[in-house]
Amino acid sequence: MFPILWPIAVFLYINNRKDTYIKWICLFLLIGGGGSYFALMHSVVKPYFLTKGILSALEANILTFSVLSFMCMFYFLLPYVFLMSSFALTNRVSMFLRVVFLFPSIIFFILEAQTISEGINLNLLHFWAGLYIITGCMIYIYSIFKSGEQGEKRNHLRLSIIFVPIMILIYLKDFLFVESIILMESSIYFKQNINWSLNSFYIDFWLLFLLFFYSIRYGILGIKLRFEKHRLNASITSMSFGTTIINHTIKNEVQKIEYMLERAKDHVIQQNETETIQSLDKIAAITNHLQGMAYTIKEKSEEVELVEHIVDLKDELAKVINPLMPIVDKKNIILEVVYKFDGTLRCDPNHVREVLSNLCMNAIEAIDHDKGFIKITVKMVKSQLAIDIRDNGCGIDKKNWTKVFEPFFTSKKVTTNYGLGLTYCYQVMKKHRGKLTIVESEKNKGTLIRMTFPKKRLLSSKVKGGISSDKSFVG
Repeated sequence: MFPILWPIAVFLYINNRKDTYIKWICLFLLIGGGGSYFALMHSVVKPYFLTKGILSALEANILTFSVLSFMCMFYFLLPYVFLMSSFALTNRVSMFLRVVFLFPSIIFFILEAQTISEGINLNLLHFWAGLYIITGCMIYIYSIFKSGEQGEKRNHLRLSIIFVPIMILIYLKDFLFVESIILMESSIYFKQNINWSLNSFYIDFWLLFLLFFYSIRYGILGIKLRFEKHRLNASITSMSFGTTIINHTIKNEVQKIEYMLERAKDHVIQQNETETIQSLDKIAAITNHLQGMAYTIKEKSEEVELVEHIVDLKDELAKVINPLMPIVDKKNIILEVVYKFDGTLRCDPNHVREVLSNLCMNAIEAIDHDKGFIKITVKMVKSQLAIDIRDNGCGIDKKNWTKVFEPFFTSKKVTTNYGLGLTYCYQVMKKHRGKLTIVESEKNKGTLIRMTFPKKRLLSSKVKGGISSDKSFVG
């Protein structure tokens, strides 16, 4: 089994080394494959080499050490690694959890260390391994219902179908129904406490079949095998995505600059020097934002690269809303910002401002009638920071709620819309370990879309009490 699982682990790590969940799965595959390694090496390979006189004393000792190492990792670390993978799947893994949940593994290993060369007594591990594995399975299943986006929900379902049955069978076969493991000179004796056995072939077959099937068919675990023109298509898609996002940003910002220039001309005619300077300063802020976007979106990459800073929420919203006011005024839209929460956030300000600008521009464009309004609310929702953008525009058909985040999907009938604005916004929020979701939307009645940031990104906070609010902008 290990000659198959270990190359898969290496392949996954090389192609997804920045993904925390994939790192834990790679470790899981490495240790899981180590279970077959120590059994095969101790029972077959080592005795054969020794009878043939192929191994020197040093080489035999190295082989024995590797057998003992992988045996210990399988029994003392596999339940821990599986549990950590479930935390990573739900974006809840932290250094604190890693250390706390690793501590029992270290204790059990220390208790067995003196007799480890003779085998392992599994009586101490039955409850601990069961607790870790069952908890991990429950978190995997919970992640299916926790996922808001349909694609993510389906992916978590497939991962659960692969790993939950496997871990339950491994727990029964290798932990619960085994009293001890005794290492003999040329074999391994599994002393069972119940007359029950399961051929490892079925577990191995289940894992490999579903892993390859789902990877090829659906691209789980970051694998998306395309046997024809894979590299060329990936490069073209990446380049096109990055270029079009820049074009999309320029389109929005140029529209703001045009409105600002109209205002500046009016102020010049009226000889209002102060207002003219303010309009020009806003144009300078827009051009600075464009430069920042050109820098932070990596060339020829569909990955959003974060350059994080600590920012004040009110300041960042002001930088987005001020340039929009001429457009809002021209369309007679009432723009209101309500703060039920105030504080600082660790994020990439360029990308977050661009997401807010995209969402606000979408709201403005959706309103084509008098008495339009846009309401932005900053608040806490279930211990997470939420920024709601609500409008009373044309709305989105419910059948398109998930489609609007797909690349090149657009319901706007103009050639200047590329259908990538919300795709980019979705990727930015995902990079921040947050979410972008349509909370509600109805045709011709409006839309409520929500940006959500995890609590750990909040560095200082102040929640407004009661129903009071700080209305910083009303236009």
